[in-house]
Amino acid sequence: MATIQTLVAVTLALVCPLVARASAGEEILPLSQVQVGMKGIGRTVFAGTNPEDYGFEVVGVWKGESPGRDMIVVRCTGRTIERTGLVAGMSGSPMYVGGKLIGALSGGWAFSKEPVGVVTPIESMLAILESPAAPAGGQGGGAEGRMKFEPFATPVFSSGIPMTVMERWRPRLAGWGFSPMSGSAVRSDATSLPAPELVPGSALCVPLIEGDLSLTALGTMTCRRGDRVLAFGHAMAGFGAVELPMSAAIVHAVVPSYMVSIKVGNATAPVGTLLRDERSGVMGVLGARPQPCPLEVRVTGGGRPIARRMRVVRHPELSGSFLSMAAASVVLEEVRAAGPLTLVSRIELGLPGNRTVRLSSAAATTDSPAQAVSELLEPVNVLLDNSIQPLTPVSASVSFEAEPRARLATLDSIRLNKPRFRPGETVQVTAILRTYGGGSISRTAELTLPADLERAAATVEVHDARSATTREQVRNPGKHSPRDLPSLIALMESARSPRSLWVRLAAQREGAGYGGRELPGLPGSVVSVFGAPGATGFAKLAADVEVEMPIGWVVMGQDSLPIEVLGDAQR
Repeated sequence: MATIQTLVAVTLALVCPLVARASAGEEILPLSQVQVGMKGIGRTVFAGTNPEDYGFEVVGVWKGESPGRDMIVVRCTGRTIERTGLVAGMSGSPMYVGGKLIGALSGGWAFSKEPVGVVTPIESMLAILESPAAPAGGQGGGAEGRMKFEPFATPVFSSGIPMTVMERWRPRLAGWGFSPMSGSAVRSDATSLPAPELVPGSALCVPLIEGDLSLTALGTMTCRRGDRVLAFGHAMAGFGAVELPMSAAIVHAVVPSYMVSIKVGNATAPVGTLLRDERSGVMGVLGARPQPCPLEVRVTGGGRPIARRMRVVRHPELSGSFLSMAAASVVLEEVRAAGPLTLVSRIELGLPGNRTVRLSSAAATTDSPAQAVSELLEPVNVLLDNSIQPLTPVSASVSFEAEPRARLATLDSIRLNKPRFRPGETVQVTAILRTYGGGSISRTAELTLPADLERAAATVEVHDARSATTREQVRNPGKHSPRDLPSLIALMESARSPRSLWVRLAAQREGAGYGGRELPGLPGSVVSVFGAPGATGFAKLAADVEVEMPIGWVVMGQDSLPIEVLGDAQR
């Protein structure tokens, strides 16, 4: 954040000259002087890297488009515009009347028969440089199949990301105001090209994922002064203060559509850092780029081993989703066909302060690889998008072991070596399981009873990972409601394996679980204080004997059997 504050401070020191001019030698026409019937020129890139002119006429000034904001309504003209209509990616196109900048094209109406658009006044964009950095709020999704005004959703074009992955993440992307255009990037060596000179109307993009896969948000630069640029004319995602990479872009073509036409293109060379993402546009500084999060994804067992390397933006809200998207894309590239599949995952996330988080799990499916992959990657989103402390990873690696069979098992029954036990004795628990495909397997674990266990009726329970965790949440709720980052990390790293069953003794004993800690052996008077009316986060402890029974298959089910604990007279 220190970098952001320094760059913003430099920016604010240079704001005053912008009030009169949007860029060197470029005058502005304030909203108060904009009149219906005025004609002008807009600029954007339709192909290549050079901006082209198109015409427009002011048809109205929209007072109160949203609280505290007026907009300019224009009808656009020109050969390309008349063929394609307004195009996703034109956002930020500078609009000039008499050579003076009035603002940036920023929105329109889906399914409109005429290319009527909305322009964000330039004063609103210049205000980004003067206002304190603050979250702007998401702008929401794009058109939903009906005719209504929308700020243009920020188009994101992709390469190497399967349609199944893009569709699974589409709702989350739309919630940020991104409009994913799956397959709209063209594989090329464009990133090795030198950056074109950035001028008003140049294509400008924010690479969200780079490397063997790509995901890039595209827009248009509105104006430039020195090393600062304003673009888009609306929020990219509405995050306020940010530190994201910024690149020039090349446009290969415009694909017409009745709903919304799109630009097809690629990022070229990096040009700087995006610092502000506000309601009326984005602002960046040319020069150095922020450090991305390097990601390596490996897949073995499904054929030839594959490895892919990417770079993902570092942002508390974005990193988790884009790390997951990239990892899912790589593994689904290897296991394309729906069918039986078992995956074992190992994830390492490097966090600031030289802390590494290690997560592992497994999933099996008979026909839905995408769902299995999504389940394995969800902990990444949970950790990085937590409500305790913002986190941005500094590195990440994900490995998958794939087996083209569904190692799924269901607990059928359990049996014990006898029904009565003395304190300190060992209970042998055997689980009989049915496997996918009609087979059967059994596993045995030993559970040693506490030596101080009092005479009582008790129960031996056998749980899969999910039900064992649910049972523990009831027994000690504080442990599963972490209040600090170390507790959250410890909880996630100690998550139960779905390839094991968990055998535990259910018998009440003196003690309490409070604030995530277990306090065994407490006197009854102390336990009564914890359990006083109005107290929360408290639960009486059960006997804490629990052992893991490795199965080697992704297992589901639970069962229990009663036992009798013999007292002194029965020994």
